[in-house]
Amino acid sequence: MKYFLLTFVSLFFVISLYAQDDSVKVRKIKRVISADIGGTLLWENTYENYSRQGLGSSLEFAYKVSGYKQNRNVYVGIPVSYNYFTSSDTSLYRVRNLNFGLTLRHDLFLNKKNIPFIAYHVLLNNISREGQTYFNAGLQGKIEIGYNFATSEGGLIFAKIFSAYTFFSKPDIESPDYIQDFGLKIGIRF
Repeated sequence: MKYFLLTFVSLFFVISLYAQDDSVKVRKIKRVISADIGGTLLWENTYENYSRQGLGSSLEFAYKVSGYKQNRNVYVGIPVSYNYFTSSDTSLYRVRNLNFGLTLRHDLFLNKKNIPFIAYHVLLNNISREGQTYFNAGLQGKIEIGYNFATSEGGLIFAKIFSAYTFFSKPDIESPDYIQDFGLKIGIRF
């Protein structure tokens, strides 16, 4: 049985090598690293006494998956972001929020110097408030609309607005806790 499997895999490999079109060339996949910082506002949530405004930053490693043959660029990325919500009002809790997940970003134009983009995120979300010894885990969906500005050094500066909806499930409760937020961030890509 193992000889049959070895023969089958070898035969498949040899056939796939000769089945390639001569015009197809192997390309190195372009990697893009993005870093941004900005403000976030909790628009609506089910938690009481949470600070509503905060600062956030994120880091993303993205890979170009489309856009090599006169198509618009599409990137798949893995972002990690951290938000800290605070207030001068001592009756409100300070909140820490950590997100990580998957991003799909589309450039809306082809071969332009400055290009608008739209991005979709599916993120795992951990949130904790001041004095709390555990994290609430949830799932976040986020959409971003932004604009890339080309620099003379070959990098990009970008600005984006985003809106996100996060829900935190609880056992034995019909309606989960949720947070809706939006914000504005600026950053760089290299």
